[in-house]
Amino acid sequence: MLGRNLVWVFLLSMACTPLLEGETWHSPHTDIAGAISQQAVVSDDRHHVLVGQVMILNRRGEVHYLAEIGQVSDGVHRRLRMDSAWRDGDVLPFRGLRRTERFCIGLSNCQGFRTGTFVFTPETFAEAVEDGFRAHLIGPDAVIDIYLPPELFVDAADRAGAEGVIETPFWPADTSRAPV
Repeated sequence: MLGRNLVWVFLLSMACTPLLEGETWHSPHTDIAGAISQQAVVSDDRHHVLVGQVMILNRRGEVHYLAEIGQVSDGVHRRLRMDSAWRDGDVLPFRGLRRTERFCIGLSNCQGFRTGTFVFTPETFAEAVEDGFRAHLIGPDAVIDIYLPPELFVDAADRAGAEGVIETPFWPADTSRAPV
């Protein structure tokens, strides 16, 4: 009974903790400019809740397209270790983290852990703008399906284009889904 009550307290606290809104920035020290999408729950597995956000980084014209995945701490389960990511029998460009790095949601909730980062080419990013992004994370602790909705990629691209992180907004040929 106590365990079930703890789960309900955790779920209630998650519902009351807003996820981070997106942002843009430029660091004069590193000369890196970036845009980050809002956060979204990308997997609500039975034992682990994962949150994702999409990033576009630019350092002196070298642009990188990324999606970061983090685990929300529930106070019960330990940090997930993920080694690889797969889709349709193909391994995806994913870097799992073995060290303990905090992952923040909301304004002051940094109790979770970074799980890993996906790297996109401009072409795979354009596909994700249209269709979202699905993958199976595989590691010694679990196999978890994730889905990052297209809105995260659109949000990052829109912010990056508006703030000059990328030269022009990143939209595929069909711009009917682009925000106005």
